[in-house]
Order: sequence, then structure tokens, then C-alpha cells
Amino acid sequence: MPFKSANMRRFFLLFSTLCLFFSAEPVFSAVGYVTDVSQIPLRTGASSEHRIIAMPTSGQALEILGSEGDWSHVRLLGESDKEGWVLTRSIITRQPWEMQAKALKEENTALRQKTASLDTKLGEALRQRDDLTKRADSEAKAFHGLQQDYDSLKKGSENYLKLKVMQEEAEKKLARIEKELDEMTNENRQLRSSERTRWLAVGALVLLTGLIIGITVGKREKRRRTFLS
Repeated sequence: MPFKSANMRRFFLLFSTLCLFFSAEPVFSAVGYVTDVSQIPLRTGASSEHRIIAMPTSGQALEILGSEGDWSHVRLLGESDKEGWVLTRSIITRQPWEMQAKALKEENTALRQKTASLDTKLGEALRQRDDLTKRADSEAKAFHGLQQDYDSLKKGSENYLKLKVMQEEAEKKLARIEKELDEMTNENRQLRSSERTRWLAVGALVLLTGLIIGITVGKREKRRRTFLS
């Protein structure tokens, strides 16, 4: 029993200590900022009588560790070894106006730079588009010229084929005419040869007839002279 009683006393003592600790300084963690006041004192305890260990300026980020009355227990973010107490009214949950203005200014500057970069890229894209448009027009003109050349060649080829057919037909006609001319020449040659032969025969016949007539007339004339003598 004495042992149990001692354990119970220890348990209640530990429980009471924890309750006092949590009631005196509730444990929570949140982020706040030093108010728009230029500087506030960071003290070692929750009263103005405690020593000042730092003077955080407006916009300093704070990790709120707890509170007690009008004071808050904080840690300076970025300086983890600096913990202390500040008046709760000196803490705000929003960023100070100066920080917001600075952030907006930086964001505005970044947006301007981005806009300038986008304008540059847009100008380059427009120049590339113009170049591509010019190239497309040039290619279209070249293609149109090639199409015209092709049509001309095609038409010329058709005309050439027609001329070739006409030439072949003319050559055939010429060959036929030459053949007919040769045949006519041969016929004329044969006719001339036959005519010459006929005239020679007629001449010979006339000559022979004249000779016979001459001989006959000569004999009669001789008989007549003989008779008269």
C-alpha cells in the first residue's frame, strides 16, 4: 500500500506539472510577422521588465510557439537560436504592407521582364511567320512556273507526237509516190524503147520499099531503052 500510494502521488505530481505547463504556455506553432512598426523588442520573458535580446524589424517572420496574457513566445525564423517574448499586438498574421508592396513590385518587375521576353519571342515568331509566308509565296510561284513548263512540255510533246505521225504519213506517201514515179519512169522508158523500135522498123520498111521501087523502076526503064533501040 505505501508503495502504491507513493506511485499515485508521483503520478498526480507529474500530471499537475504538465497541466500547469500547458495552461501557462499552450503549445502551438503558427507563422506571424512583426507589425508595420519599424522595430519591436524581443525579451527573455513575458514582461517589459525582462532583458531585450533582439530588435526584429517590420516584416520579420516569426514562429509563434505559445502565448501568455498579452505576450507571445516566438522564434525568429532564419535565426533559430533567437527565442523570446514579444507583445502579441506587435504580431500580425498577414505580411506587412511594405513587404506586400515590395513583393508586388518584384512580381510586377518579373511580369514586365516576362512580358518583354514574350514580346521578343512574339516578334521573332512574327518574323519567322513572315519569312515562312514569303518562302511559301516564292515556292508557290516556282511551282506555278514549273506547272506552266510542264503544261508547255506536255503540249509540245503532244504536238511532237502529232508531227511525228504526220511525218510518218508523209514519208509513207512520199515512198508511195516515189514508187509510182519509178513505175511510171520504167513504163515511159519501155514505151520510148518500143516507140524507137517501131520507128526504126518503119524507117527500114520505107527504105526497103524505096529500094524495091527503085529497082523496079530501073528495070522498066532499062527494058524501055532496049525496046526503043
